[in-house]
Amino acid sequence: MIRLLLIEDENDSAQLILSFFKRKGLDVQRASKLEEARELLEIFSPDFVLLDLNLPDGSGFEFIPYLKDRFPDCEVVINSAYDTDEEKNKAKSLGVASFISKPLNFSRLSDALGV
Repeated sequence: MIRLLLIEDENDSAQLILSFFKRKGLDVQRASKLEEARELLEIFSPDFVLLDLNLPDGSGFEFIPYLKDRFPDCEVVINSAYDTDEEKNKAKSLGVASFISKPLNFSRLSDALGV
C-alpha cells in the first residue's frame, strides 16, 4: 500500500485530498504544521509527501532538505498557490518530483503519485 503524508494547513483542502486518496486505497496521514510533520515522518515513513509551501510554522522549501536527508527515497510533490517560475525552479533544484499549482487538480495529483 502506498503511504502518503499530506502537509497542508487549510482544513477544507486537506479533507478533500485525504478523502480522494483514501478512496484510491492509499494510507494517508495529515500534518497541518512542519513540526507535526517531523513527528509523523518518524513513525509513518511515507512513500510520498504532498507539501504546501506556506505553512504556519515555516516554509515548505525549508523543510525539503530535512526530508530528503532523512528519507531519501521519499518523493516530494508540491501543491501550492505560489506557482511562479522562480518557485518551480527552486523546487526542481531541491529534487521535488512534481509541482502542482492550486486550486486542487485531482487528475494531476493522481498522476504525480501514479495512482
